[in-house]
Amino acid sequence: MAYQVDADEADEILTALDHRERTGYERVRTTLHVRDVGPIKDVLLYIASSENQNYIGPESHEATAAVIRDAHGESGANREYLQKLAQGLSEMQVQDPHILELVALLALTPEVVPPTRGS
Repeated sequence: MAYQVDADEADEILTALDHRERTGYERVRTTLHVRDVGPIKDVLLYIASSENQNYIGPESHEATAAVIRDAHGESGANREYLQKLAQGLSEMQVQDPHILELVALLALTPEVVPPTRGS
């Protein structure tokens, strides 16, 4: 998924993205190859490499689903993020087997509600 950002909004958007991705991702510039469009040069993306302290490495879909099921960040529940990602991909007619497997696993798992303060 890629977005083109207006130049006058770039600083504000990149500041927000840098904050959101600060614990596991680094900015990288690369060439993006888009089906039916071709290469787009000088694209900014965020990646997590194996050198990152938060990098987990290969794990089962079940283990990943368990993390997503229970995790909440500043932007909300990871489960909701995954569901919105799957919906967006579906709307673009993109089938990602990894995402679809995680969605299927989470549909079978009740969402954990974080305890309220004072509980």
